[in-house]
Amino acid sequence: MCLSDDSHGISYVGLNYGSMKDYLVSQGLEEVWYLVPAASAPSEAVPLGRRGRVKAVRMNGWAEHPFWTKLSQA
Repeated sequence: MCLSDDSHGISYVGLNYGSMKDYLVSQGLEEVWYLVPAASAPSEAVPLGRRGRVKAVRMNGWAEHPFWTKLSQA
């Protein structure tokens, strides 16, 4: 599954993130992976692709990340 923000204007960026989080928690999603440039990736990151430009980083406990508190306050 890939999570994305297909917004069509500034007022729609992140519009459904809160309901998306609730849905993913209800489905038991335990980890999320995100991409970072290979040059700034932590040592535990997993290389992707033939060019090696990006790496994937696992985020356990994603539902407790401070991002969600800030989002609900916005």
